[in-house]
Amino acid sequence: MITVRVWGGIGNQLFQYAFGEYLRLKTGQDVRYDILSFGHSDQLRTFELTILNPDIPLATKIKFSKYTKYKNRFYRLLFQLNFKNKFITESNFQVEDVLHFKNNTCYYFQGYWQSHIFPDELRKINKSCFKPLQRLPQELKIIDDEIEQSHNSVAIHVRRGDYFLPKNVNIFGVCNVGYYQQAIELLTRKYRDVRLFIFSDDLSWVKDNIALPPNAVFIPNFDVNPYWYIFLMSQCKHNVISNSSFSWWGAYLNVNKNKIVMCPKKWTSVSDKTIALLSWIQI
Repeated sequence: MITVRVWGGIGNQLFQYAFGEYLRLKTGQDVRYDILSFGHSDQLRTFELTILNPDIPLATKIKFSKYTKYKNRFYRLLFQLNFKNKFITESNFQVEDVLHFKNNTCYYFQGYWQSHIFPDELRKINKSCFKPLQRLPQELKIIDDEIEQSHNSVAIHVRRGDYFLPKNVNIFGVCNVGYYQQAIELLTRKYRDVRLFIFSDDLSWVKDNIALPPNAVFIPNFDVNPYWYIFLMSQCKHNVISNSSFSWWGAYLNVNKNKIVMCPKKWTSVSDKTIALLSWIQI
């Protein structure tokens, strides 16, 4: 059996779900998801994936993700003392490993699994596998209509929040004002009828710091499943994303064949690694 830990925000949850379903597809084994972090070791976020699969199979016997630090390591050690149990992270996993999984072994996967490889494989079989199964909330329907009626709609995602805290800004603070202004300039030069839809966790900062055309639409942050904002971003013709898995999914799920996606050259200031697709324009 395979267990995949689900943790973090909706963008990370989607990557973990895609990875788990990829493992199910390639191995034929039962895959379950460990969501015990939420409400325990992770008090800030909630499990959001029932919007895609209300019957998502959950793991209940493995408990160590509920805990942090010493308690987590202790229960994880107990798990690994059984030679039939395998604890696997991104650093000790290769895609080719799925060819050698054993049916009598319990595999536990902990990681972010941020790669297009896994959702690509799923969408080859079912193009609608990331389509929400619930109705669009009433408060977002007007915005969805505006996006649909705009000839060249552009979703711009500005992530601030924890990325720009003093302890994180030198690592994650790569999308500065200059990045967004350059992206907007390139798009408005290419298309005369651009309509910008602004998604952000700090709309006040955006209004005060980024020069935007008067017809720009600021998307309110309603108390709804955050996946709906990924959905709305994917409905736009083009995307300007931040170094965030949240807006990565908005651009990735955009099915416009002529879409332009602009992203930062560096995902973090401390590494040259990126999860941007080759077709995206790096600024």
